[in-house]
Amino acid sequence: MWGETLDVHALTGLVEIRDDEDARRAASVDSGRIVAKTPRAVAAPRSARDVQEIVRWANRTGSPVALRGTGHTQAGQSLTDGGVQIDIQGVDRIGPVDERRQTLRVQAGATWREVVGYVGPCGWMPVVLTNNLDTTVGGTLATGGVGQSSHLYGTQAGNVDELEVVTGDGRLLRCSATENASLFDATRAGLGQFSVITEARIRIRRVLSRVRTFRLVYDDLDTLLRDQAQILSRRRFHYLRAWCRHRDQGFVGEDDDRPEAGDWSYPMDVSVEFDAEPDEAGLLAGLHHRRVFRTSDRDIAAFADLAEPTPLPAARHAALCVPVTEAWLPWSAAAACVTRLFEAFPPALLASTNVMLRPLGPEPTPMLMFPRKGPVLGFGLLPYIPAAALQSALPVVEAAGRRLVAAGGKRYLTGWVRRGPDEWRAHYGRQWTTILRWKETFDPHGVLSNGFICYGPRP
Repeated sequence: MWGETLDVHALTGLVEIRDDEDARRAASVDSGRIVAKTPRAVAAPRSARDVQEIVRWANRTGSPVALRGTGHTQAGQSLTDGGVQIDIQGVDRIGPVDERRQTLRVQAGATWREVVGYVGPCGWMPVVLTNNLDTTVGGTLATGGVGQSSHLYGTQAGNVDELEVVTGDGRLLRCSATENASLFDATRAGLGQFSVITEARIRIRRVLSRVRTFRLVYDDLDTLLRDQAQILSRRRFHYLRAWCRHRDQGFVGEDDDRPEAGDWSYPMDVSVEFDAEPDEAGLLAGLHHRRVFRTSDRDIAAFADLAEPTPLPAARHAALCVPVTEAWLPWSAAAACVTRLFEAFPPALLASTNVMLRPLGPEPTPMLMFPRKGPVLGFGLLPYIPAAALQSALPVVEAAGRRLVAAGGKRYLTGWVRRGPDEWRAHYGRQWTTILRWKETFDPHGVLSNGFICYGPRP
């Protein structure tokens, strides 16, 4: 491609450049540990103007750039082969809080953990938090961002009032629903294909000091989904997360919710904030779980830091490949689709796969594709696979992704996705023509294209 002839040191003096072997190697993989792409150099901006200089340089030289926060993708979305990787983590200023608007200004490189540390002591929290607080604000806004309160509030990208961005052609602009609205729509969940997020004004809300969680255990998926639909309509819990657990799977410390019959159980954690003692009977009235037991109460900051349960201890899965496969499924087709998928999934792989279920109401973010209007079920497969077994397991995982799409689902694009131009057109549907127009308008030289999305010939 551009290789060793690309003069990245033309940026020296404007922004920190790291092109030693260690820096390039560290920037060559993401958290999926499947794709490897080695950049020519890593640029470490400290301000929006620094980002603008990098993107302008890329337009002059024809170099591609890729945006990376903490690299929490699984298919190389934050990587570049031979181009310049922008490490956004140094653009990380937080504040101030606007209490009247209930918003917070935060730069793209700050992590959600840092945001929680800034607003939490004052009794605020972001409206939606991802389950991994060590992701960056810019990274999750560029992909969508889903968490335990998404059944109430949608995605993080849908809870942004304003963005500051550098477009692919090097303009530093602010955008919102009323200013540069097309750029605002293209950027939220736009995978960094049209602009680089440098700052956001995100929505926050007042929270209570404590959180109580009830674990509800189900033996069939239909009953779980009926209860989730009831919870969606009545909005009685602040937080919700659910998953599927195979009989052979043993989440550490959770042996008491194994299925009574069959191969599967379906645990769901529902949580409520409180200061005074909550009405437990009223909260659980009308639900149809097999068993309920209460987890220990937590203060709000400790609860925000709860990660999704995994079928393996952290020390074991830290070095494994993780081809995450996630999709939004039509609510009416979800149970049948998940059941058929499990029937086709090898039992040995299921034992090391975390399976998540997450309901979501209507979402106003144009770049985040959903099956239709109304509530959908977020379904996620998180397999933890040794590198030696990856090539045999990947076709199985990819077949599962195709089954989700065939059932009317739309893929969530942070995970393991490999597609050609026709498949991308099908994914975006009627939005595809608009996407090509936005690409021509905001990134005419394609410097923000790292090969993840295949655009094909432009009309």
